[in-house]
Amino acid sequence: MKKHWLKKLGLWTVVNIALFFVLAIVFGREYIGNLQIERTIAQIQEEKEDLISQQSSTLRFIDYLSSETYLEEEGRRQGLGKEGETLLVVQVPEEEQDLVDAQERSYLANWFRYFFTPDEL
Repeated sequence: MKKHWLKKLGLWTVVNIALFFVLAIVFGREYIGNLQIERTIAQIQEEKEDLISQQSSTLRFIDYLSSETYLEEEGRRQGLGKEGETLLVVQVPEEEQDLVDAQERSYLANWFRYFFTPDEL
């Protein structure tokens, strides 16, 4: 009779151990899934913060574009003035304009122009 009782105890032990491993695997998968969800949430929150900062900078730029300061700058760039102002236009002499053009070009372009098109200098 004792052997029969030990067999039942051994069977229950094996069943309990198997149940423990199954539950451990299930809970482990859930834990890993929760960690992945938390990482995804953190990434989305970072993206949200980036988008909010982009939005605020865009709104500031829109405010600047709709301001009177921008309109005045753009008008002056196009040769316009306010009512009652006298505009003075200063033209750069052609020799100085060539120097400005040469400074704006790259060194390689300047060397090419110097050696291969000397008549344009």
